[in-house]
Amino acid sequence: MLSGAGVIFVSNQLDREGPQGQSFMLTIVAMDNPEDTKLVRMNRTTITIQLIDINDNPPMFPNHLLETRTPRDTAVNNTIFTVIVTDADANENADVTFSIANETNASNYFDILNIGNNEGRVIVSQSLLDLAGLYNITLIASDHGTPKFSSNKTLHIEILDVNLNAPEIGNVPGKVKVFEILTINATDNDKSSPNNKYHFSMSVIQPKNNTNFGINKNTGEVFVNANLSVANISIYESIKVESERLVVIQYGN
Repeated sequence: MLSGAGVIFVSNQLDREGPQGQSFMLTIVAMDNPEDTKLVRMNRTTITIQLIDINDNPPMFPNHLLETRTPRDTAVNNTIFTVIVTDADANENADVTFSIANETNASNYFDILNIGNNEGRVIVSQSLLDLAGLYNITLIASDHGTPKFSSNKTLHIEILDVNLNAPEIGNVPGKVKVFEILTINATDNDKSSPNNKYHFSMSVIQPKNNTNFGINKNTGEVFVNANLSVANISIYESIKVESERLVVIQYGN
C-alpha cells in the first residue's frame, strides 16, 4: 500500500489456481505520526480481495492411455467408453463440450455425448459389422471461455470379431456321376480366425451306415472309399457344413 495514498497494489504475480488460493484477507492500518509517539493514534480494518477467474487453463484428459474393446455386433447407440476431463478454471471457463475429430474413416462410426460434469460417453453411431481390428479416434474437449481452450487425446478401440456367419457352400451340383471328380467349395464371411475357419464332413442319408464315399475335411474333395456295385441301386449321400446343402452322388443304372 502506498503511504498517504491508501492505494493497494499487486506486488507479485497472482494466479487464482495457484497455491495462494482464490482470495486474500488484508488488515489495513491507518495511523498518524506526531512527534510524541505516546500520542500516536491509529485505526484498522479488514478487507477481502476475491480473485476473478479468467480462462487461462485448457481442459485436461487423464494421463493414462485411453483404450477400450467392443465386439463388432455392438448395437448402435450403445456406450463403449466414458471419459472425464478436468479444468482448473471456474464457471463457464471450466464447462466442457466434447467432440470427435473427423480425421479417419473410423470416426464416422462413433459419436460422443456430453453428459455433464465434464463427462463424455463414446457411443456407436452406425453398425460395426464391417469392421474388425484396431482403430483410433481423436477425442476433443473444448471449454466455453474466452478465449476458448481445447485439448485432445487418442482413444484406441479394438473391435472384436464374433462368429456371426455360417460357412456358405458353393459350386454344388444337384447330381453327379461317380466317375466325375467333385470338390466342394465354401466361404465364411466372418472377419478373423477362428470364426472364419471351417471344415467339411459327410453324413449318409440313404442307405444308412453306407461308407462308399468320403470327403477331405480340409479341401472339400469327395472321394470313393470302396468298390461300387453297378447293380440297379442308387446311393445318395449328402455333404454337410454348418449351413446344410445337399449333393446327390448317383451310381448304377
